Amino acid sequence: MTISRRTCDDILELSEHSLNKNLIDSVLKIQFKNTLILPSGVSIHETADRIYVLVTTLVSAHRFAFTHPNKLVSLVFGSLFGEPVGDQ
Repeated sequence: MTISRRTCDDILELSEHSLNKNLIDSVLKIQFKNTLILPSGVSIHETADRIYVLVTTLVSAHRFAFTHPNKLVSLVFGSLFGEPVGDQ
């Protein structure tokens, strides 16, 4: 699986792609109101348990944590962006 990212002014779009599964809820759009995302301001880091997305804007920094797909109980048709919010 791969994650692609695209930014346009104050909107970050993350898309998860898989060659061997049809994913549901595989696109996540986040709008940062009243600020712009910096050029090269998005980075994605992977650990054994989590995938972290770091976003820097003109006024702040944000960290999003998603459960690693290998740790999800059932990833037959789901995307890591479709998981419930909060620690599991």
